[in-house]
Amino acid sequence: MCLLPLGGCFDNPKNKNIGLQRTVNLANAGNADAQYNLGVLYGRGAWKHFDVPQDYAEAVKWLRLAAEQGHANAQFDLGKLYLHGFDVPEDYAEAYVWFSVAAAGGHADAAGLRDNAYSQLKAVQITLAQKRVAELLKKFGRGKQPEPPGTLDNSALNKTNRPTSVELPESTNSIGMEFKLIPAGTFIMGDASGEDDETPHEVTLTNPFKMGVHEVTQAQYEQVMGVNPSEFKGADYPVQDYPVETVTWDDAVEFCRRLSELPAEKAAGNVYRLPTEAEWEYACRAGTTTMYSFGDDEDEQAEILSKVGWLELDDESDLRDYAWYLKYSGGGTHPVGGKKPNAWGLYDMHGNVWEWCQDWYGDYPSGSVTDPSGAKSGADRVFRGGSWSMTPEHCRSATRFGGYPWYRNSYFGFRVCLSPSGK
Repeated sequence: MCLLPLGGCFDNPKNKNIGLQRTVNLANAGNADAQYNLGVLYGRGAWKHFDVPQDYAEAVKWLRLAAEQGHANAQFDLGKLYLHGFDVPEDYAEAYVWFSVAAAGGHADAAGLRDNAYSQLKAVQITLAQKRVAELLKKFGRGKQPEPPGTLDNSALNKTNRPTSVELPESTNSIGMEFKLIPAGTFIMGDASGEDDETPHEVTLTNPFKMGVHEVTQAQYEQVMGVNPSEFKGADYPVQDYPVETVTWDDAVEFCRRLSELPAEKAAGNVYRLPTEAEWEYACRAGTTTMYSFGDDEDEQAEILSKVGWLELDDESDLRDYAWYLKYSGGGTHPVGGKKPNAWGLYDMHGNVWEWCQDWYGDYPSGSVTDPSGAKSGADRVFRGGSWSMTPEHCRSATRFGGYPWYRNSYFGFRVCLSPSGK
C-alpha cells in the first residue's frame, strides 16, 4: 500500500491535520485517489508523520469505494485484504474478483495473486466470480476478462455431467464377499481445488484388480478373526449388514492375511490385501474428475448460490443419496450398500466408515507415475472416503488423511482388494 500524491495533501508534515482533512473532504466528494489514500492510511495505521489509528474496517470501506470506481491500486489492495482475511472474512472468490479487474487495469502484481486465489475455488465459485468480473470489466470499460491460469486444473468448469454406469465383472469368494474387477487405466489423482496434500498428478495402473463391492462387514470380520471389535453392534446392528469398525490398520492387514490362508482361498490362489491409495481413488472416481464419484455435490453448490440470492436453498443433496455423513447419519454407522453405488458398482466409497489403505501417508509426486505404492516410509497410514461423523468436504474422492497404524475408533473400517494373479 503506497500513498498517491494528491494536491500537496501529504507534502508538509507541519500541515498534517490540514492534509488529512483535505483528503477526507476529497474522498467524501468521490475522488477515487483520495478514497484510496484513506484506505491505505487506515490499513497501515501510524505512517511517517500521520498519526492514524489502524482500522481495517475503515480501510475496506474506502478501498471498496475507490475500487468500485475502477481504481486499480484499490482493487489490488482490496483483493489482498480478502485473500488474507484482514477484518473481512477470508474469501478467495472475492479476492479473485478484485485481483482480476486490477490485472485488467494494468496492475503489475495482480495476475499472480489472482491465479493463487483461483486455485482455491470450486467450480460453482469460479462460475459466479467470473460473472462478476465480466460485469465489472464492462462497467470500467476494460474489455475482455483475463483467461484463468493455464497451469491449473480448469476441468472444474465442466463438472456438471453425470458419470455413465459400467457393468464390471463380479465375483464372490468363499465367505460371501463380493468383488468387482476394476480395469487398468490412467486417471488424474488429487484435486487442484482441494487441500495442499491433494496435488493433481497423472497415475497409470497397468494391472486390473478386484475391489470389494462393500466395506468388510462385522460378520465377515468375526468369521475370519474370531472377534468383533465394533462399537456399533448388538441387537440394533445386525452383524451381517453393518461395517466392522474400531479396527486398526494392523488389524485390517491381519484380516487380509488370515482370509488368504482360508483353505478355499488358498486353493484358488487368492491373496488379499488393502488397496493402494491410488487404486482406492481410481476405483472411487470410477472414471469421473469431479468432487465426488457422482459429480459435484448440488447441496454445496446450492448453498453458495443461495448466499448470493440466485437460488432458494431446498436442502436437497446428491451426496445424501450416496453417503452416510454427519448431517444425515444419526450419529453412527449404517448397513453396507444402503445408498447408491458409484458408476462401477461400488458402495459406500463416500462416508459410513473411513477405509484404511496400504500406503504410508506422504507427499504426492510432482509428475506422472505408474503403479505407485505411496511413500517409502512414514509414521502414518493412509485412510480414505470419509465417515458417518464427517462433513461433505471430508468425503470427497480426493480427500486423504493419515493415522497411526495402531489407532482405532468407531470411524475406521476397511474394504479389501484382490489381484487376479494373487499379487
